[in-house]
Amino acid sequence: MTGSLFFGAVDEFNRRMSEMPAYDHVILSLRGMPSVDVSGVQTMLELCQGLKEAGRTVAFCGMTESVRTYFDRAGITALVGESAYFWSADLAILDLLKAEAEACVLPVCN
Repeated sequence: MTGSLFFGAVDEFNRRMSEMPAYDHVILSLRGMPSVDVSGVQTMLELCQGLKEAGRTVAFCGMTESVRTYFDRAGITALVGESAYFWSADLAILDLLKAEAEACVLPVCN
């Protein structure tokens, strides 16, 4: 993401998320998102709740401390868990691949 997620950007964010294919795992790079307001954090919480209800996972990477504080206060961290936060997208991808490999039962995966 690039730019702040605030009330003026929420509709565009929701539109883009609704157009995203139904991937099992979603990784959002927030390095370009310097700030978020109440509308933005509520939108992100609703996205995370929807993904979780659908049996999908979400991970965040490159988040500023101020955005992370908002996420913590809004309950996003409690919802997705500490393990959903990564320094970079490549670390999130590697963690996802490792989890997928560990969950793989050899006769099924071959």
